[in-house]
Amino acid sequence: MSASFLSVCASHSPLLENVDAGEAGATFFNAIEEAKATIQAFNPELVVFFGPDHFRALQGIVPPVTIATSAIGFGDWGTPEDPYVVPAELANQLAAYLLSQEFDVAVGSEVRIDHGFGQTFMQLFSTLNAIPVIPIVLNCASMPRTSVSRAIDLAQSVGAFMATTDKRVLFLGSGGLSHQPPSMSAEVRALPSEEREAIARKSVLDAAKYVNAQWDEKFLTALTSSNWSVLREYKDPELADVGSGTHEIRTWVAAWAAAGAEAGRFTYVPIPEWITGMGVAVSTVGGSK
Repeated sequence: MSASFLSVCASHSPLLENVDAGEAGATFFNAIEEAKATIQAFNPELVVFFGPDHFRALQGIVPPVTIATSAIGFGDWGTPEDPYVVPAELANQLAAYLLSQEFDVAVGSEVRIDHGFGQTFMQLFSTLNAIPVIPIVLNCASMPRTSVSRAIDLAQSVGAFMATTDKRVLFLGSGGLSHQPPSMSAEVRALPSEEREAIARKSVLDAAKYVNAQWDEKFLTALTSSNWSVLREYKDPELADVGSGTHEIRTWVAAWAAAGAEAGRFTYVPIPEWITGMGVAVSTVGGSK
């Protein structure tokens, strides 16, 4: 038996559940349902989830990469506060392997991961305890951020470790695409969650200006054709110019690289009402190498 891998990446938006985006929103939700059907056919035994943090789990000390050995939903933007089912021993083994490969990863327990994980996980699995998952928090919000190219290298090592498990592994990525979250500014992010959410709702028109369909589709084309030379060239100044939330494409390239994906498909719709370029990418199923 050998391991088998699938990668699914999806945008998330704090406004997705409570703002009607009409036909564009329906297109995104349909793409999520198609991805869900692909996942069900693949029947994963384990999920490895690369997701971002929005100054909730990571405050004060902010590592570039954190592997959670146990995790709980933060409960923001309507997501649950339930625990995830994290195989702690395997998560620790993964961390030890990455350290042996000279990746300086942090390890955290009882990590409260927010809608950057919870929204996509709920869309695909309906409950947070549906399947074992190892959450990997990539710091996309502020320095110190690992580079996009380094995130690819890290993820390839994650895939190499998972190949030794002989499991069907789903690699998830959630974040981006082009967006500038109003609740992430320095003066807002220190506020309680309720106040942050209220400010986000009031700032939709300004934030909507950062949705960049041309940039998003170029990125998604490079991703789903596994054009690693192009993907490795994405640098922080360009991502910041597109929008501060665009740094979250690290989660997409990581999930794609961990699966060793060679090809895939994507659905994309720019949705200003959700202040985000909304996409879903699904790889072909591949075996470990």
